[in-house]
Amino acid sequence: MWVNKYIDDCTDEDLNDRDFIASVVDRAIFHFAINSICNPGD
Repeated sequence: MWVNKYIDDCTDEDLNDRDFIASVVDRAIFHFAINSICNPGD
């Protein structure tokens, strides 16, 4: 799942930074939404 990829890329320090997590999650959701719109057949 795409969320796990972002989590795997994080270090412990990153995981303690809520602002960093928020920005990563926002970016992931944005890309997920764009991909869903651009590729409705998938």
